[in-house]
Amino acid sequence: LMFLNAHDLTLLLLLLAFSAVVSLAFGYAVAAMLTSQIGALSRAAMRLASGDLATRVDARGSDELGRLATAFNDMAEQLQRAFHRERALEADRRELISAVSHDLRTPLSTTRAMVEALADGVVTDSADVQRYLSLILKENQHLNRLIDDLFELSQIDSGALRLARVPVDVAQLVSETVAAYHAPAAEHAVRLEESVADNVDARRVEGDPQRLQRVLRNLLDNALRYTPSGGTIQVRAGADGDQVQVSVSDSGSGVA
Repeated sequence: LMFLNAHDLTLLLLLLAFSAVVSLAFGYAVAAMLTSQIGALSRAAMRLASGDLATRVDARGSDELGRLATAFNDMAEQLQRAFHRERALEADRRELISAVSHDLRTPLSTTRAMVEALADGVVTDSADVQRYLSLILKENQHLNRLIDDLFELSQIDSGALRLARVPVDVAQLVSETVAAYHAPAAEHAVRLEESVADNVDARRVEGDPQRLQRVLRNLLDNALRYTPSGGTIQVRAGADGDQVQVSVSDSGSGVA
C-alpha cells in the first residue's frame, strides 16, 4: 500500500467497502430466503401435526431445502392416504360389527321364544318338542359361528391371526361344505346345485382349510338367508390356468 498514492488508496478503500456492503446484502438476502423457507416448513409441520393433512409447501429449486420440501410433501401425501385408508377400514369395521350384532339378536330372540314355549307347556307333542330342540341347537351353532367371527376379527386387528397353510383338496372342500346345506335348503324350498369341474380334482390349493370352509359357509348362509322359496343356489368350482375359482350365486334380490 505504500506505493499507492492517496487517490488510489481512496478508490481501493471505497471498492473494498462496496464489496463488503454487497456481500452483506447478498448474505442477508440469502439468510432471509433460507429463514423464510425454513419458517414455512416449520409452520407446515405444525399444521400437519395438528391434523391438517392437506398441508403442502412450495417445493421450488433443486437445493437441499427444495429437496427437503419435496420430501415433506411426499410424507404428507402418504400420511393423508394412510389416514383415509384407515378411516375407510374403520367404517367397514363398524359396519361389520353392526351387522354381526344385528345377526346376534335374531337367533337369540328365536331361541328365547322356543325355550319359553317349551317351558310354558305351549308345545307338548313329542315330535314338535324334538323339532324345537333341533332348531334351538341350530340357532346355538349359528351363534357360535357369529362369536367366532367377532373373535377372529379381533385377532386380525391385533395381528395375531395365523393361518395353517396346507394343501387343500378344493373339490372335497366344496362337496363336504355343500352337503351340510342340503337339509336347510330343502326346509326353505330352495334348490341347491353343486358343480365341480373335472380339472379341479387333481389340483391342490395351499391354504387354511378350516377358514376357507368358513368363507364358503358364510357365503352359503347369506345366499340361503336371502334366496326366496323356489329359488336356486349354485356353487361352482373350476380351474383357470394355475388358479382355482369357487363361486356362490343365488336367485335372490342381490346387492346393487
